This record gives sequence, structure tokens and C-alpha cells, in this order.
Amino acid sequence: MLTVVPTPIGNLGDFTPRAKEAIEEADFVLAEDTRTTGSLLRLNGLEARLRAFHAHNEHKVVDGVVADLVAGASACLCSDAGTPAISDPGFLLVRACIEAGVEVQCLPGATAFVPALVVSGLPCERFVYEGFLPHKKGRQTRLKALAAETRTTVLYESPHRIVKLLGELIEHCGPDRRVSVSRELSKKFEETRRGTAEVVHAHFEAHLPKGEFVVVVAGAEGAEGGGVDAPGGAMLGLALDTSTQLLQAARLSLGRLGVATSLDLRCERTYYVRRHLHILAASELGGRCANQPHQEYEPRAVLRAAPAERPHNHDAELGGRRADQPHQERDPRAVLGAATAERPHDPELGARCDEHHEQRDAVLRAGRREPAGRRRARAVARRPALGAHRC
Repeated sequence: MLTVVPTPIGNLGDFTPRAKEAIEEADFVLAEDTRTTGSLLRLNGLEARLRAFHAHNEHKVVDGVVADLVAGASACLCSDAGTPAISDPGFLLVRACIEAGVEVQCLPGATAFVPALVVSGLPCERFVYEGFLPHKKGRQTRLKALAAETRTTVLYESPHRIVKLLGELIEHCGPDRRVSVSRELSKKFEETRRGTAEVVHAHFEAHLPKGEFVVVVAGAEGAEGGGVDAPGGAMLGLALDTSTQLLQAARLSLGRLGVATSLDLRCERTYYVRRHLHILAASELGGRCANQPHQEYEPRAVLRAAPAERPHNHDAELGGRRADQPHQERDPRAVLGAATAERPHDPELGARCDEHHEQRDAVLRAGRREPAGRRRARAVARRPALGAHRC
């Protein structure tokens, strides 16, 4: 039989009597680090035959351990701290024992994420345990999925990367997403910091992080300013990525004009997001009709101008579409033809263009390409004239 034995995560008083009894009765103990587990056993007056079982050798030794258990031996599986197989080695052995018909028993005991989740003050009825995020490959993908997750998420992180993780949460989830960061759980200097991602990030930037960290992140529905019930929220909620600076600027600008600013922070940095922001701002301020989807405004003008100063429809100046004629479309060829007719004729510029075309045709007829240096030289020579007036 295999018995999974949790070990204390800091306070030695969390080592339960059942765990001591299981270790005393076991034929051998599988330890993530034989030195750490050996010290724990000696402090509790226990002796056992220890065998190393960690992430670097579990694939090699799992078959031998299962063979011993099938033969009738009993073993305990211990990690350095907490419950084995929870962000620690153990899953491979448990699966192999089940497949071989070996009985597996897990004792209740210390686990870091449970107390951190409970004291976070965030919803606990539904949550996701992510453990440690990948250091490089796949990290951004996991963070984007986390930003859209509606359930509370639990993460583990080391003191060397906790500031980086909080900065990434600000980038992907927004500075107003609620988080709780716990460290040194069950130890003398246990600490839990709660607040927005921006506030907690600033705290750990100012104070040197120490100890192992558990980060609890509120679900997307719990992010301030992330609702889709506000005007325009459903439109912006269709976007996937994050553009915190753009949305924060829009929020501040609209707030100065007395407009409701419940904007979704999960937004993509593209032209389409800016366009949706312009539509939202203009519709809220009375500067744009809903039946004019093609009309664009300059962003700063939309966000800063007062409603009375904003033009209603630029197309009316061209004699095309008007607000009271949503079905009428202007002819692009007519607009371009009118602009071309007003352009003054420049004989010298026309001659230069003809010369350029003749040179290009001569090169093509000769079956070879003009050297790049010569092409650039001719382009530079023509640039002043073309800069003043295009041919």
C-alpha cells in the first residue's frame, strides 16, 4: 500500500499523529529530499528507511517502487513541505500504483493554497488552481487565459519572480483586479497583502520579497470597471487582449466630462479598439449617431472637445451623406475626380515623371534590373519635387 503523507509547510505542530503512525508502520519512505525529511523525522523521534524520489529521478525509479509495492511492501510518500503531487513529485507514482492495482491512501494535512484562498476574502466556492506558471514558453498564453477566467485563481510563485508576476497581472488583467498575496504561511512572519494588483505590486517593489508566495486572483467578473452592463461595455468586452494605458486615458478623459466610465480592461491594442472607444465616447457625449458606422473622429478631439463644439457629420461638407439620409452613399470616384480637377498642372514635374518612366522601360527591355544604388539615387533626386506635389 502507498500512503501519501503531507508534511508541515512551516509550523512543526501541523505534523499530525496519523502521519507519524503511517511512517512508523511503513517499510520505507519516499522523500523528495532525504535530508529535509530525515530532519523532520528526527525532530519527531521517528526512524525510517529513506529512499530519494524527486522530479529528477521519478521516471527512473517509479517502476522499481511499484514492483516493491506489488510484492507486498508498504511505503509512504513525503515532499519537503505540503502535500505530495500538489506542485511536487507524486503524480506519476500514484498513477502507476493505481494501474498496477496497488491501494493508494492520502492523509489530510498541510497545503499552502487552501489557507491562502480562505484568508484572501475572494470567492472560494469555485476556484482554479494553476500552481507555478511556466517561466518562458506558454507563460503569456496562460496569463491571457487567466485574465478571462471568471473563477478565483490560485498561483504559486517564488520570491525572485513575485514582482514580475504582479506586473504581468497588471498588464493582462488590469491594475484594478483584486488580488491577495500570502507568504510564510504558518510561520512567525506570516503575511497577507490584499488589494488591487497595482497596490500590491507597489508594496512588494518597495519591500524585499521573502519566502514562498501564494497569489490569489479574483475572477474577471470581480475586476473593478470590467463589467459589460455599462454603456458600451458589451462592445468592448468582445476584445481579447489588454490595452490598459489607452483605456485608462479614455476613462480619465470621459470622467472629466461627467460620462459613466465603466470600461472593460480586456481590450486589444488595435485600430478596431480605438474605433470602438471613439464610438463609445461620441455616443455617450451626443456627438455621433448610431446609424453612422463609417464616420471617424480624431481621438483627442472626441475625448477632449465639449459636446457643443463637436461637428455632427463631416460628410455633409462633401455633399454626400447626411444624418437624415442614412441610406445615401457618396460616390468615391466623384470625390476623387473633384479633387483631381482642382489640382494645378506642373509641366516640369510631368516631364520628370515621363523621363523616369522611359528609363525604367529601357531597363526592362534590356532584360536586366537597374542597380539598387542607381535606383536610390534617382529616387533621392526626385524626392524634393514629389514632396511638393505628387504626379
